[in-house]
Amino acid sequence: MNIYHEHVLDHYKRPRNAGSLPHATVRFDDSNSLCGDTIHVDLDVRDGVIVAARFSATGCAVSQAGASMLFERIEGMRSDAVLAMHKDEILEEFGSALSVSRVKCALLALSAVKKALGINAEA
Repeated sequence: MNIYHEHVLDHYKRPRNAGSLPHATVRFDDSNSLCGDTIHVDLDVRDGVIVAARFSATGCAVSQAGASMLFERIEGMRSDAVLAMHKDEILEEFGSALSVSRVKCALLALSAVKKALGINAEA
């Protein structure tokens, strides 16, 4: 089964919310040690709401598309709702079964955002 569906490729080629936030209240870097994908997270969190969210990433199409899909979704969400997100909410966006190594790629952004929010719980 081909994991590079049109939707995934669109997010990879035209990532949403890519870039940086000079006024970020939360910053975090993470990586997938299995394949070398990396992500930098910038969040502007005010009164428990993610007002703005940006990322910069390097790596495979799956990790970058996963970041784009997630960051498009989390802007405007409460941080506690993001912390409660289940991995299946992201994996459903891919529309096909991913291998174990690709699942880690797809979930890198969610893992990084959760770590960033968890470390910065007062944000």
